[in-house]
Amino acid sequence: MRKRYLYIASLLLCMAFLFVGCKAEEKSVRKVIPWEMGFLAVGDQGEVLEVTPEGKVTQLDSRNRKDFTDVCNDGENLWIVGEDGMVLRGGRDFSFEKEDTQCDTDLNTVSSFGNRIYCGGNDGVVICSDRDGEWKRCVTDISGTVTGMAASDSRLVLVTDAGEAAVTEDGYNWTVLKYSEYYGKEAEFQGLIYDGTNFWANGVTQEGAELFYTDTGNVWAERDIHYLEGDAADLSEIQILSMVSDGQQLYAWCEGGELYTFPDCVQCNKRTTEEAVQTGAAGYNGGKLLLIADAGHLKIMDTELAKQYLVSGETAYLKMQEGAVLIDVRSQEEHAEGYIENSICIPLNELPGKLEEAVPDKGQTIIFYCAKGIRSQSAVEEALKFGYAEVYSMGSIKNWKHELAEEEGK
Repeated sequence: MRKRYLYIASLLLCMAFLFVGCKAEEKSVRKVIPWEMGFLAVGDQGEVLEVTPEGKVTQLDSRNRKDFTDVCNDGENLWIVGEDGMVLRGGRDFSFEKEDTQCDTDLNTVSSFGNRIYCGGNDGVVICSDRDGEWKRCVTDISGTVTGMAASDSRLVLVTDAGEAAVTEDGYNWTVLKYSEYYGKEAEFQGLIYDGTNFWANGVTQEGAELFYTDTGNVWAERDIHYLEGDAADLSEIQILSMVSDGQQLYAWCEGGELYTFPDCVQCNKRTTEEAVQTGAAGYNGGKLLLIADAGHLKIMDTELAKQYLVSGETAYLKMQEGAVLIDVRSQEEHAEGYIENSICIPLNELPGKLEEAVPDKGQTIIFYCAKGIRSQSAVEEALKFGYAEVYSMGSIKNWKHELAEEEGK
């Protein structure tokens, strides 16, 4: 009898541990989008989270337990997709209704383009709807699993794990590009975003991790990622979970809690480590980044902490042609020895009293330079305090590869 009681007690204890373990299991987040002033995130087992800019999380009832993979906001409705052909349509009150898609294939991505909603899934499946409740299969001639989809005003682009990129401008006719056929090497696309100018895809080739970009979807280029803060670095092993853009720079959230910033300057890539959140997805909204693994593990970061303010001499030159103001923060004596033509000299110690007078427009792009890069970085920090948003450091004047000017008599 005693053995029987011990057996029952052991069984109940095991069940208790199992129950606690199930209760403690977190649901991984797969996608984040901007929502109001904060964010909306979706993930495993029907997880839908509303996150405020301060990091407060509200779990919303999707009335579904399927794994969700993507979400988009078309301005009127929310669209959530997931496994087994799941598509949910919801309003701003978060009341979700299941769409009858006549599709049982796992869907990985969703996007709004024109008057239609498009969903991409496994084995080349793409379905679309005119938002009238009726869904149809799109003929795209792709074979791989759709891993990313994004739209501009003029075109919709999707990418697959078979290295395919498909583009439509009218929503009906598609042009398909096979990366290996045009560029001579196999590629696997793993995600896609649109930053307002270019489409960016993350993926891998036989050389390791890569970033690909295009403005049309028909011609692609690889963006060199193998530099950090001006020095050569091997980033071939990074595993990008999700990408976002603030319209100026690209942020790639990677496994292991690493956030990479990719600015215009290909040698100026930056790495920020956030150990508290090592998996999940990233989102951007209003100057803030959300890094989230699940409802209990998230980090909201001001983009000032992740943004790369260092630019190359060539980037500074190009930005100057576009109207950027270059400011030399060395002393007047140093400036007289040689300076960048049309730049302004405001010594660093005089910056607080003279910057706003010299550049009254807080939206103006400003690039600082000095002798070694220390004072120019300090100038960036000072300008940010005054409310300037687009400020950069070129570092040393030696980074300028064009002819310098000298004051007369030197």
